[in-house]
Amino acid sequence: MGSLSAMISSDSLKRSIMSVPGVGTLSSGSQAAASRLFASRSWRAITRFCHRLMHLFTVHPAQTQETYLQHLWFTAKMSVRFAALSVILLTHGILPFTFTRTASAQIERVYGIMRSRIPKARRDAIDSEYEI
Repeated sequence: MGSLSAMISSDSLKRSIMSVPGVGTLSSGSQAAASRLFASRSWRAITRFCHRLMHLFTVHPAQTQETYLQHLWFTAKMSVRFAALSVILLTHGILPFTFTRTASAQIERVYGIMRSRIPKARRDAIDSEYEI
């Protein structure tokens, strides 16, 4: 299977749709209607919209040298980590004798993970801003 951007181009998308079982066997009138759709202004608008949508979903992950799915996986793991950390912090707040080092150790670990992902120039700017 090709890349998503290749699939969205009008010609390849048209071929993909026409290759679906049953679609290629449409009557000549239906095939003519499909051809008019692919040549229409609305089809070009749909194609432009798909390109813009794909751009929105891939720009930021590309900036972090990740694919969309890699970025999604990383953020999902961090979300779970933060959710667990929230429960630990609340429990520690209510029962101060529990999780005495767990929260701070996890915060240090998250900081290390995030720090390793930030480009050096930006990391230096952040560190100087917060005087770390």
